[in-house]
Amino acid sequence: MFLRYCRLRFALIAYLVIAGPSGAAIVFNDGFDDGSFSDGSPVTWVPAPVLPAYYDASTGDFRMESTGSSLDFVAAAVPSILLANTSIRTQTRIGLDGESVFVTARNQDQSEFNNYFGGVTANGSSADVFFGRTDANTTTFFQEETISLPLDATANDFLMQLDVVGTTISFRVWLPGEPIPIEPLYTHQDTVYVSGFIQIGGTATPGAAYDFRRVTVGDTPLGDPTAPLVLRVNTTTGGVTLEGVGPESIETVSYLIDSPSGSLNPIGWLDGGLDAQGVGAGTGAGESWEVVNASPNQLLEAYLLGSSAFGPGETVSLGLAYDFMKDARDLTFQVATSGDEVLPGAIDYYQAPAVAGDFDLDSDVDNSDYQAWRRSYGRLGVTGADGNADGVVDAADYTVWRDAMSADALAAPEPNSAALIGVLATGSLFLVRSAGR
Repeated sequence: MFLRYCRLRFALIAYLVIAGPSGAAIVFNDGFDDGSFSDGSPVTWVPAPVLPAYYDASTGDFRMESTGSSLDFVAAAVPSILLANTSIRTQTRIGLDGESVFVTARNQDQSEFNNYFGGVTANGSSADVFFGRTDANTTTFFQEETISLPLDATANDFLMQLDVVGTTISFRVWLPGEPIPIEPLYTHQDTVYVSGFIQIGGTATPGAAYDFRRVTVGDTPLGDPTAPLVLRVNTTTGGVTLEGVGPESIETVSYLIDSPSGSLNPIGWLDGGLDAQGVGAGTGAGESWEVVNASPNQLLEAYLLGSSAFGPGETVSLGLAYDFMKDARDLTFQVATSGDEVLPGAIDYYQAPAVAGDFDLDSDVDNSDYQAWRRSYGRLGVTGADGNADGVVDAADYTVWRDAMSADALAAPEPNSAALIGVLATGSLFLVRSAGR
């Protein structure tokens, strides 16, 4: 027991010192959450001087849009930071079919395009990937053939990552929530440019627009191709679920969610996390999942004397753990395994309306939602089981769940007085435990 305790303590400490995905050295991570691209927080983006267009980040995304008919590109760069080894990743979407979005590295100047690039062209229900080097007016494509992906790039977000390390240039494209591909789509050796700055942009026929959700830049390759779990965050409701996406089950002993801006909802998480659900084998101390820390900046649960397996496609709710009113989208997520590994997880932000009666936030209504209501009976504040959103979980919320059940499931258990007394007693014990932490 003592050895296991020491191992867990080591894992938790390791959480706090991880620099970023795969331990990569992060140069900057800009989610444009402050509504500006030019205020120096964390960097100052400079639109290309020869390419006047509309640039705006007031919505929390960096939008570039063509305002004329003679432009070839819209683009913005961070010319103040020069890098040799460069890894640039962005989550984006293309606003018009037939247009292309790109990321570049080792740029030499902003007046002419002299750089390495990777990008995607929207082509109906598919997307064509390109990759190469630009020398002023000359473009050299490195790929021997164009790879087409089954992706509607105007209807869906996607991620691109260009890595330039030494003389090796590589490019990846994947969907939010998926593990980073182990193998890049393209790889090439080149020695023309040895250092420069990064840039993002797209082609610019009239009406073309691009929304960049986030740009992360490192001086070593970002990400981990073995990310075993994804945290799916509903930015409409604040609901958060944990889903296994790796090739095999992961025996998990603890997980950590961080938000530098304080975009977590500890009340909703305490109501719907693994501890609240009683996940684990026993009832004694350390024999099930327990809350270690709960704040707007950090949520941490651990299973001291056991582990839970999360396999491919398995999903578990973590309650209303996200503050959708703040919606900074700056979460990081990591897990510790029974093998004493600390692994990064993926984050998938999405929008979906609330489902009436879906108290465990798994997108359907069934008897498990009734159990979520029982656990939360009498609670105040933002919780998943507050079906009528009046700030308290009570019999009226049971009615919401009952009415949402299908005709085949109307044999729903009625909450008799004895059951309500048991629910209230459970709620009181929870409050005592929370107060004692």
